[in-house]
This record gives sequence, structure tokens and C-alpha cells, in this order.
Amino acid sequence: MVIGMLLLWIIFNGRITLEILLFGIVICCAICLLLSKLTNRNLFQYDRKLIMRIYYRIRYYAILIVEIIKANLQVMDIILTPGKIEIEPVMKEFDSNLKHSSLNALLANSITLTPGTITVDVHQDRFLVLGLDSSFLEGIESSVFVEELKKMDEKGVE
Repeated sequence: MVIGMLLLWIIFNGRITLEILLFGIVICCAICLLLSKLTNRNLFQYDRKLIMRIYYRIRYYAILIVEIIKANLQVMDIILTPGKIEIEPVMKEFDSNLKHSSLNALLANSITLTPGTITVDVHQDRFLVLGLDSSFLEGIESSVFVEELKKMDEKGVE
């Protein structure tokens, strides 16, 4: 909330100087303190949680992009060198042990976005995944996606 008010302060002033910025920080913090007292809610705690949520999401999406690129290279290798690998589609079932349904949905979409794998079914935290080959599903229950989402789940950042 402090950051949002500070951005509005800067926009309404139309320019950024050291005095405007310092005065804006003081005013915005004072307003948040007053609102925290009036509403009996810790707005600074809310701001911290929001910043942590943004940090973890950016980090997760960076990991997702890297994993998509790696999976694309694997699929391209299979396509461009026929006969190198005998393609045998495999289905695997695993539990994610994530508490929040939004994180389970994010995991299902991440698996589907990654070339070579498709999430076939999700029931609470139980996943059924189809892989182009068994190598695509090795260690999927402890993949980078699952580990990163577990960190978010533990921190309460969904």
C-alpha cells in the first residue's frame, strides 16, 4: 500500500526530486500507520507479503521459461534425430502435497506448457501426467516446479 501511494504521489507531482520523494515517503508511511491503527490491520505486513508474492512469482516464471527451453531442446533432439530414441508415451501418477489449489493449478499448467508432457488429470493434489517418453517424467514428483511451489506454499505465498 505504501508503494502504491508513493507511486501515485510521484505521478501527481509530475516530477521526481529528492525533496518530493522524501516528503512522499514520510506522508505515505504516516497514512499507512494511521490506516493500520484505524482498521486494526497491519498494512505493512500486507505490503511485505505482497512483495514476497511478486518475488516468488517472478522467480517461478524465470524457472518455468528455462525449463520450457530445456524441454524444447529435448523434443527437437528427438524430432531431428529419428531412431535415436524409441518413443514410448508413458503415464505417471504422483502427489504434489501442495495445500493451495491455486498452486496445484499453476503446477498443472506448468507441466502442460513444458513440451513433451501434458497434465491429463488433477484431483486435489493428485496428478496424472502423460510424457512423450519415460525420460520426460523422471523425477517429476520432485521436479524444480514442485520444489519451488512447495517453498511458496510453506511461506504462505500463493
